[in-house]
Amino acid sequence: MPSADYYHEHKERVRAYNRAWYAANKDKARAHAKAFRQRHPEKKSAYKKKAREMRDNETPREWQRRTFNMRKRPAGRHQLKPEHLAWPTHCPVLGWELDYTGTDHQRGWSIDKFDPALGYVPGNVTIISRLANTIKSNATIEQVEQVAAWMRKKRATL
Repeated sequence: MPSADYYHEHKERVRAYNRAWYAANKDKARAHAKAFRQRHPEKKSAYKKKAREMRDNETPREWQRRTFNMRKRPAGRHQLKPEHLAWPTHCPVLGWELDYTGTDHQRGWSIDKFDPALGYVPGNVTIISRLANTIKSNATIEQVEQVAAWMRKKRATL
C-alpha cells in the first residue's frame, strides 16, 4: 500500500489504478466487502450510528454543504441555499415544535420536496418534521387520503 505522501503526490494516478482494478475485479471486491461485513457487523451499526449523529447535529450551513455540493447531483436540480428556506419553529404539517438540536428524531427537521420531480428548487421545498416527511414520503395526495381513510375505518372497528 502506498504511503500517504505518495498518494497525495500521485492522487490521480492512484485513483485511476484503483478504478481500473475495481472494474476488472468487481465480483472479487464485492465478495471481500460482503465477507468483511459478515465478520464485523458491529462496524456497520457503529458507522450508521455515527452518520445519524452527524446528520442530527448539523447546522443548516453543514446541511447545505452535504446536500447540495455533492459532485454527482444532476445539474440544475439543486439550486437551494439555506437562505431560500423559511426555518420555522413549528412543523407546518403537524403543528409541533421542531427540534433543531437532533435530540428528538421524529420532531427533527427535514426538507420536503412537494413535487419530487422538480427537485430542490426554490418554491418546491419546505422544512417540516421528519415524522411528517416520512408519512408524506413520495405519496400522492390521493394515496395519503386513502391511508387516512383506512386508518379511520380501522379505528372505528377497534
